[in-house]
Amino acid sequence: MIMTSHVIYKPLDDDIASVSKVIMDELLKKYLKYEGLIISDAIEMKAFYNNYFSKEGVSKFFNSGGDILLVAEARKNFKPLYRYLEELVEEKKIDENILNQKIEKINKLQKEYYNKNYTGKILMDISKKALKMNIKGNINSKKLVFLIPEAKNLSPADTTANDLEKLETLIQFEFKGSKVIKYDPFNGVVNELPNKDETVISFVLDSFRFEKQLNLQKKLKSFSDDVIYVIIRNDEDLEHYILESYIVTYSTKLISIYQAIKAIKKNILKGEVSL
Repeated sequence: MIMTSHVIYKPLDDDIASVSKVIMDELLKKYLKYEGLIISDAIEMKAFYNNYFSKEGVSKFFNSGGDILLVAEARKNFKPLYRYLEELVEEKKIDENILNQKIEKINKLQKEYYNKNYTGKILMDISKKALKMNIKGNINSKKLVFLIPEAKNLSPADTTANDLEKLETLIQFEFKGSKVIKYDPFNGVVNELPNKDETVISFVLDSFRFEKQLNLQKKLKSFSDDVIYVIIRNDEDLEHYILESYIVTYSTKLISIYQAIKAIKKNILKGEVSL
């Protein structure tokens, strides 16, 4: 699957990529020979919502090669979008055969990966396979300290805060009674710093974008002998920690972070140092 962005690429088209026939059909499908599914980014993002949340927008998406419109706020937005789609089919403005081909592709993908008896299995499998880990030596479990970002969105379109709100609960579930310190991802402000004899598990949230957070992360090495960096959003951060012990989840979703926490626990129990 490939997700479109609601961005205008001026050299190619005046429409956003999510409704652009030039980008989805001519470039992606014909020129690059892509045969998988195309899913839009959330339609609630203003670039789409303010300009294409209409029958014309739905028509443009499906007729330009899109397969799945991603609806984040289903209670509010699913019914009007579905009504538009029904009307477009009735008015012969979207070919029903083309829609059936899209459904066939979706069903084929579901049959290959979806397990109705364990609906989260595909996410568990992907998040585990995605994990990148390099820990030097075994983790000292006697005095673990978790440094985690406060639950804040990094942009108006970001939803990171929803995931991070439950991060401390997840940590305490696996490491009961452990010490958790929160920091501000934007300015690196923290109320407490670890001690020399504590092993720090520090969750990194786009520190390459926020200089003061990066300074805090690097400063941890002067307070503790053992620091493990868990990079939970953008792997661009990795270049700053490549010589350190690290885990990369490629995602702030709790199912991905849980894999990192499980890997830390596994390291403690069995002394395994890499995946």
